[in-house]
Amino acid sequence: MHNIFEADDTDAVLLIDASNAFNSLNRNDSLHNARILCPFISTYAINTHREPPRFLVIGGNEVQDYSD
Repeated sequence: MHNIFEADDTDAVLLIDASNAFNSLNRNDSLHNARILCPFISTYAINTHREPPRFLVIGGNEVQDYSD
């Protein structure tokens, strides 16, 4: 990171701490707001984020998420 920051061709460095930010939000409220604020993509957002994601790994196993 230091080398990138010090490089002559670097204009800026952006550090984002998004520690699973989407899953920290209230899913229903977020989708409701998407429907109101951005109806153009709300159907896609609702269809893809209505339920928590399933985490599948090679071999057909599923990682259980107990955070909900």
